[in-house]
Amino acid sequence: WYESRVTEEGASTEDGQPFYHLTRADFEELGMPADKRWYLCMQKPFKRHPEFEDLLAKVQEEDEEAHLILHDADGTESRDLVRKRLKKAGVDMSRVTMLGAVAHHRLLAMYMLSDVTLDSFPMGGCTTTREALEVGGLVVTLPRRYLGSRWSMAYYNILGVTDLVATDPDDYLKIAIRVAKNPEVRSELRERIAARLDRLYRRPEAVQAWETLLRKIANTNTHCDGSPGGRHSAYKQQRHRKKEEKEEPADGDEEEEEEPVRLFSRHFEQMKQQQQQQTRQIHEDSDDDDEGDDDDDDDDDDDDD
Repeated sequence: WYESRVTEEGASTEDGQPFYHLTRADFEELGMPADKRWYLCMQKPFKRHPEFEDLLAKVQEEDEEAHLILHDADGTESRDLVRKRLKKAGVDMSRVTMLGAVAHHRLLAMYMLSDVTLDSFPMGGCTTTREALEVGGLVVTLPRRYLGSRWSMAYYNILGVTDLVATDPDDYLKIAIRVAKNPEVRSELRERIAARLDRLYRRPEAVQAWETLLRKIANTNTHCDGSPGGRHSAYKQQRHRKKEEKEEPADGDEEEEEEPVRLFSRHFEQMKQQQQQQTRQIHEDSDDDDEGDDDDDDDDDDDDD
């Protein structure tokens, strides 16, 4: 059950300010050139995987007029790290505008004025996608295995417009470039989306589905799937039986029997360790670069001598 983020008067529901009157000229002071093609991604940096940043470099290679507009990190150290990651991916930072948090009405205007909006992966947008679609933004998305990357695809499925749903990174790049470079394509997509946009809001089926699910969960006589049960879930009953029978779980069954919360925590910890490892590698690469610069300086001093 989603509510519109734009009032009937054309203002943001978050800050009450109008935005339809804003033009690209109103954003030039932020370093956003009005005469370039805007590729916008206002997802926070933690959602931008290195694979996504590699794709940003490819966008610049494929489109000489491309200008990337990205959400910046908080804090000087984090901002420096984000820039090092982008440079390492091959992104031309002279063609990038990094922005902190902006007023909501100006954010809506940026979606409206951009040539294309890039949904980050493997973690993408949810509310941000709905906001962009509502004001005419065109969001290219690449759904992956987990929920965090599948919201935008779900909205497009509801709308019956799946042109902007990519199948892999190469397809994502192809769609983004095509949309950004072709005003006719953008116009046709916006018309189709606008004609069906009401399907995303105030859907009573969503409320009814949640009600049905919660009633099943609350029912002490059945499990969520309708099978007989009680206070304990199926996996707890299974573990209890195995404990009584002193049976060891079969190979490969442990993950299926593991409690959902513990299973999620384990996967989260693995992702956290991978991210920390990537961060350490970036710092090490940066240190190596700095040492190389120092060596060059020493060589210069020797030449002077």
